[in-house]
Amino acid sequence: MRKHIIGYGLFCLLLVMVLIACKKSNSVKTKTKTELLSDSVWRFSTIGIDQNNDNLIDYPLPTAVLPVCEVDNLYTFNVDSTGILDQGKEKCNAATSQKTPFTWKFLKNETEISTSVNILPIFEGAAQIITLNETTFTLSKAITVLGVPTPLKIVAVMIH
Repeated sequence: MRKHIIGYGLFCLLLVMVLIACKKSNSVKTKTKTELLSDSVWRFSTIGIDQNNDNLIDYPLPTAVLPVCEVDNLYTFNVDSTGILDQGKEKCNAATSQKTPFTWKFLKNETEISTSVNILPIFEGAAQIITLNETTFTLSKAITVLGVPTPLKIVAVMIH
């Protein structure tokens, strides 16, 4: 009887050891903002005015404000804080180089980004980062428009 108890105990111990050894890790490595930004090329999806300050586009900008030659640009952000602006299929100026190198940096504890080239003509200087994940990079910036009494909050959504 004692043999059976010892055998059963050893079997249970072995089973527990096997289960612990085979347990899959539930921890998923969270990517840094730099890794998310540099994973792939970004292109614009939508751009518009956030009238009620909820970080969502309430009114899309008309193409007269941002022509196709601006919104078809592609942006590659590298982990070394450099990048390439590709003019896309439509160039606003034929004399402009197809690809322009730039530098970028995060500001304010990675809640803003600043680039040495304007991401869009209306996004001059630093812009607030609303979303930066595997598929979406959303930026916001308050801009002053001639004839409008208060700055307009512009939201631009970029995707891979």
